[in-house]
Order: sequence, then structure tokens, then C-alpha cells
Amino acid sequence: MNKRLVAFLSLLSITLYLPVIPAHSATKVGAKCTQVGIKSVVGNRTFTCIKSGKKLFWNKGLVIVKPTPTPTATPAPTYERKDWEIVYLKIWDELNNAQNQGTFPFVYRLSPTVNQAKASESIAAYDKAMKLWLAILNGAEVSPVIWTIMSEKDHAWWKQVVDEQEKINPNYAWDPNTNMLGHCGLSLRAFCGYGNTYQSNTPNYKFLQYNVIGSGYADFPNSNTVNHESVHFYQLSVVQGFPRDLPCWYVEGQASLYGGALEFNLTSERNSSIAQRERFKNIVRQYQSEANTYTSKDWVVVLQNMYQPHISCSGQQDYFKYAAGMFIWEYLYSNYGPKLMHQVLLDFKAGKLFAQTAQDKFNLTVDQLNVKLAEHLVHIFAQGN
Repeated sequence: MNKRLVAFLSLLSITLYLPVIPAHSATKVGAKCTQVGIKSVVGNRTFTCIKSGKKLFWNKGLVIVKPTPTPTATPAPTYERKDWEIVYLKIWDELNNAQNQGTFPFVYRLSPTVNQAKASESIAAYDKAMKLWLAILNGAEVSPVIWTIMSEKDHAWWKQVVDEQEKINPNYAWDPNTNMLGHCGLSLRAFCGYGNTYQSNTPNYKFLQYNVIGSGYADFPNSNTVNHESVHFYQLSVVQGFPRDLPCWYVEGQASLYGGALEFNLTSERNSSIAQRERFKNIVRQYQSEANTYTSKDWVVVLQNMYQPHISCSGQQDYFKYAAGMFIWEYLYSNYGPKLMHQVLLDFKAGKLFAQTAQDKFNLTVDQLNVKLAEHLVHIFAQGN
């Protein structure tokens, strides 16, 4: 090959390929370099040899930008959400979307011995929970909740408050002999509560809430209890008295559904939500030991026996109506939604019976509704949903 051609090709190769040379101590801004276009990496900068006039020197360099790693996408759940999970997630959305609401009308009364810091935590927790119901109420005026908060040491003080607030037929729910507040055992670490109405459907109506925060209570207010009781705040702030034919599962079932749904975040604590719901299934099985084999007709009989007398559920233990009601309310929520169920509550406020409201709002007789609910309970217990 012609020597001149070889020399030309060699020069062309050098021009097209300007190597990045290893960093060395002489590479700095303005220092001499030996060949235009060569590069040197020092620290987080790449310097380039440039020419100005007859001088060759290193320029200011460019900062090396490391590529941002592409985030790994969270894999979608490998399971299909069950009907009850969709209900729970919708309730969580209700709560989260309502946090721009104002403050529910509470009137607070704190005992001399209650832990003030824990009482403040409890008030804040209930305020957050009640925002969900303020969104449902949509500006409607409601009766305030008169809320008494005390410690397990305050039996005498509590009784004075009850006598003062409930002059007619006071409800002494705190038994000092057993130290039970309703169905909740009081202790240093207790967080218990109950509510009572006073002179319903009169101008003197009051909804009274009582809570005991144990003097040794160290946890944050239990979210199940808070959201359960908040449903009752909502219910009894809207309607002062329930229809005499209202099934016993109705009032406690709604509270149990919201308390259970909001006890754990289903998205991040699915196993805990499943375990919580299984506990409620076991409560039902305690009182209906053959629940897993019941047919729709069997459940209809159970439901029919839960209508009279009113909410007290004579012959059935409290926890059974809570648990059975929670599963029934999963059906009501899924099929009718919270806005229509609020209209049901307004029907009660207007004096309608449950049978009338079922016909008007669900387009079902009570017997037809019982069949629908019985089929849902078969879906849960016999079919394992």
C-alpha cells in the first residue's frame, strides 16, 4: 500500500476516535493538555482538551449525570378480590376522601382523673372518623353528641353525671361489683364505651356517649372501636328513635361493618383483615354451630327470629347480632350503597316502619329481603366467602 495513503488513514483514524484518557493529577481547568478533543475523567466531571489560539488546555468540564434507575413496578395482586374486600376498600376510600370535611358537633365533658393526653388522642381519632359521616350528611343539621370521657377510677363521678344528664330513667351501665361497662370489662388498660339516648323525639332529646380510657392505657385509640362507635354517633344524631319493627342486626351490624373494615388497611394488611373477619364468622358459629351447612331456608328462620323485640335481640347474645349484622351489612352496602342507606335512616326519622322502608327503598317485602340476606349468608358460610 502507498505509504502516503497509510499515513492519511492513520491520521483519519486518530481524528475520528478521540479516546478518554485516565484521570491524572495534571487534569484541571486551564492546565495544559496534549491533543484537541481528548477527554479525561476526574471525580464527577469529564474534561475535554480544547484549543484557543496556539494553546491547548482543559476546559471547565461537564458534570457526569448518573442515569436514574427505573423504579420496579409493584406487581399486581395474584388473587382476585372477593366481594367483601371490595366493600372494605370502598369504605376506606370514603374515609380518605372525606378528610376535607369540618368538625362534627361534639360537646365534651372530661373527668378529673382521665389522662388528658389520651383523651385528646381519642377526640382527634373520633373527629377523623366522623368526617366520613359528615360527607354523607352533606351539610344537614344533626343533634350534637354529648361526650363524657373518664378513667376506670371515676365510677362515683360518672354516676353523678348520669343522674344530672339522664334525670328520667337513668341508665346505669357501669356495674361497680363486676367492673363491667355494658359488655366491656374495665381495667387499667381498657378502652370502653357505650351510648344512650335521652327523651327521644322530644325537644329535649340528647345523645349521650360515655367512654372509659384506662389510666394505664398506652395505645392509640382502637380503630375498630372508634369507627364502630362513630356509626352510632351518626345514626343517633340523625334519628332519635328507631322503628319498633327494626331487626336487631340493623343498628349494630352497620357499626360492626365500618369498625371491621377500618380496623386494618386491607391494601397493606390483608391477612389481618381476613383474620378479623374470620373472628366474626366464629362468633356466628358459637351461636349457630351448624352455620356452615345451613341452607337459605335455615338462615331465613334465624333472621325471622331476630326481628322481635326490636334491637334488644331477646334470646340472642350481643356479639351474635354484631357479627351476623356485619355480614348482612356487607350485602346492603354492596347492593345499595351508603347514600341510599342514608335515605333509609331518613325514612326512620320520618316515622316509617322498617317494612315500609324496605318496600320503598329496596323494592322488597321483609320476607323477600330475608331470602336475599339468607342467600348471602349461605355464600359466606357454606361456600366459604
